[in-house]
Amino acid sequence: MEETWESRLINTAKAQGHSEAFIAECLGYAHNLISHNMPVIFDVPHLSILLGIEVGQIYAIIINIDDNYKKYSIRKKSGGKRDICAPKPILKQIQHWIYKNILLREKRISDCAHGFIPKDGDIVKGIISNAKPHAGQKVVVSMDLKDFFTSIYQKKVLDYFMELGYDKKIADCLTSLCCLNRNCPQGAPTSPILSNIIFRPVDEEISQYCNNNHLTYSRYADDITISGDDVNAAIIIDSITKILKDNGYRINRKKTRIRIRGTKQEVTGLTISDGIHVPKSYRQEIWRELYFCKKHGVVEHIKHLNDHNKCDRGYYKSWLLGRIQFVRQVDKITGDKMLTAFNQLGWII
Repeated sequence: MEETWESRLINTAKAQGHSEAFIAECLGYAHNLISHNMPVIFDVPHLSILLGIEVGQIYAIIINIDDNYKKYSIRKKSGGKRDICAPKPILKQIQHWIYKNILLREKRISDCAHGFIPKDGDIVKGIISNAKPHAGQKVVVSMDLKDFFTSIYQKKVLDYFMELGYDKKIADCLTSLCCLNRNCPQGAPTSPILSNIIFRPVDEEISQYCNNNHLTYSRYADDITISGDDVNAAIIIDSITKILKDNGYRINRKKTRIRIRGTKQEVTGLTISDGIHVPKSYRQEIWRELYFCKKHGVVEHIKHLNDHNKCDRGYYKSWLLGRIQFVRQVDKITGDKMLTAFNQLGWII
C-alpha cells in the first residue's frame, strides 16, 4: 500500500509515543489547513524546517524585530517623503516564503482592488486597469486613505492567519514576522497583499454602496476612485468617509479631488479625459532630469539638486527609475526611450 502523509504522520506520532487523541487532533488540524489550500505548519520547529532557518534564529528575529529592518525615506510623486521599512536579508527571505506559500494562495481579494495584484493568466491589474472604468464619466471623485499600511493593525493580521486555520502560536509567529510596531510596515513584501486581503470587507461595503447608487468604484493601494454621471460629490465623500471611519480607516481630506468632465480628469496619476495617458508635465520632468544628468553628470546634478532644494536626493536613482517605470506601464515606447537614456548615464551611486 502506498504511504500517504497521513500514514507517515500516524506512524511517526505512534513511534514517539503520542496518544490516539493527539494524533486525531493533528490530522484534523492538517486537513483543515489543506481544505483552505494552505501549507500545514504544526509548530515553530516545523516552520523552521520549511524555511530552512534555525528555530533560534526565527525567535531572535521576532524578539529583535526592529533591528531587522532598514529604515529610510523616499520622495513622493506628490511631494513630501514616504517612510520605508525594508526588511534585512533573512527576514526578507522569510517574508517572501510567507508571501509565496500562504498569501499568494489567497483568492479572497476584491475585484475592485487593482494595486499589488499578481498576474492571473491573461488578467493583468495595475494603474491602467484601475483608471479605465472611470474614463468618460461625468464626475470623478478621488480620495486618499491616510496611513493605509499602518492602519492594517497586527490584530487584524493575527485574526487572518487564525481564520485560515493556523494554531494560535503559529499565527502569532507568522504575524510577528510580517508586522512592525503593531502594523504592516511599508517596505515588507508581505504588506501590500495583506492590505488587500484585510481590506476586502471594506471594498465590498463600498462596492455595495456604489452599486446601489449607479457608481463605479476602484482602489489602487490607498487611492480610492468613484465616478458616475448622476453624482452628488459631497454626499459620496461623506458616505465613503463614514464607511471607512466605521471600519477604522481615515481619509486624507487634503488629497480629496472632484474632477468634472471638460476639465483635466486624473486617476492614480493618469489623465483619462481623452484616453489613458501619463500627464505631459510628468513626462517633461523626466526628460528634463535625464537631460541635466547627461549634460552635467549624475553626481554634479544631484549635488545641485541637494544645494538648490536643500533636501536629500540620496535615493535619486531609484526615484527617477521609478518614474520611468511608471511611464512604461502606460506608454512602453516612450518609457523604453527614457530607460535607454537612463541606462546610458554614468551611474556610480
